[in-house]
Amino acid sequence: MKCPVEYWIWLQRTLGPGKNLCDLMSFFGNPEKIYEVGRKNLLNSGIINKKTADALAMFSPSESYTVMKQCENNGWKIITFEDECYPPLLKTIGNFPIVLYVAGDENVL
Repeated sequence: MKCPVEYWIWLQRTLGPGKNLCDLMSFFGNPEKIYEVGRKNLLNSGIINKKTADALAMFSPSESYTVMKQCENNGWKIITFEDECYPPLLKTIGNFPIVLYVAGDENVL
């Protein structure tokens, strides 16, 4: 089951490009579960430091709806890390983007 888009946007907004994403995803499963475990469990995982845990706690996924609405109004597509059209080679770089915002045909990615 795919994780809701708002959690991917939240994670990108708080972590930035790819930072710790693979380790967090391996440990917790997906962005929704990362959000749900809370700050204390994130710190206890040893994957992130206090500053990153604070950043993750500063915003909620519900704040992603503004970004989602802006994309909808402009005809932009939101491509998450788990979408089929997310470029596989992009996942191989160190600090890959968690979310892509696409104007036009996402199939050319």
